[in-house]
Amino acid sequence: MAALPLVCMTALAAIPAGATPVRADFAAAPCPAEARAALRYEPAGGGVRAVRDIAAGETIAAPPASALPDVRAGEPLFLVARVGTALVERAVTAAQPGRAGQPLFVRTPEGRVFAAALADDLYRQDNWAALASDRRASAVGDILTVIVLENSTAANSAQIGTRRGSRLSGDISAGTALNESGSLGLSGQYDGTGQMSRSGRMVAQISVRVDQVYPNGDLGISGAQALNISGERTNIRIRGRVRPTDISGNNTVPSARIAEAVIDYDGTGFVSRSARPGLVQRIFRFLGLM
Repeated sequence: MAALPLVCMTALAAIPAGATPVRADFAAAPCPAEARAALRYEPAGGGVRAVRDIAAGETIAAPPASALPDVRAGEPLFLVARVGTALVERAVTAAQPGRAGQPLFVRTPEGRVFAAALADDLYRQDNWAALASDRRASAVGDILTVIVLENSTAANSAQIGTRRGSRLSGDISAGTALNESGSLGLSGQYDGTGQMSRSGRMVAQISVRVDQVYPNGDLGISGAQALNISGERTNIRIRGRVRPTDISGNNTVPSARIAEAVIDYDGTGFVSRSARPGLVQRIFRFLGLM
């Protein structure tokens, strides 16, 4: 039988001599100048055994990771069997080392031995939900409906008043022949008042797509909607960040719950053109006359 090619791996934890390590005990690593072998492949047992003590962090020459088992003998497992449309789960222990996708003998607490197939997972963790839950957007490519309900009101006012007065007077007299007087008074005032108010309301529903999933589970979304009614074209674009807990059971989320939200709304057509000031008004506004 041909020997297995050797690669280098670093032990993630200390492994005593005679133990049966599994794939999760090692991480791939570049080979140093001197890498000592520490594992022996045992075809009869279907696993690999340590021939000496291996220290945590030590890089060794070993068989490929595919030759290492995923579970060791005696490791607790769950045996899952399908009965009709139901799944029955039972605690068992591995009777031998085994690798995912290969047959494995397991032992029940009563001592009975069964042949089973070792699986990594019986479901996809990123696409699994309880039987009583609704389907919600959770992965890249999923669709989510955003309920856009925005009310904005802004008001600003300023009032300035100034008063200023100056008065100068004088008298000249010299006996009864000269008796003159004069006065000068100056005054000014300014009153200024400015007021600005603006309000807006937007109600819409738009379906968006999940572009990315952040490390903390938040969803990055973006989407656009274009409506063309009798020559009037309306465009709505939205992007932002959504927490999965804010998504309702019918797979919708209000726009007020979107973080870093950017909502663009514009349109072209007769109504949009009619709402714009005329050319003369725009010129006067540019010159500051309006």
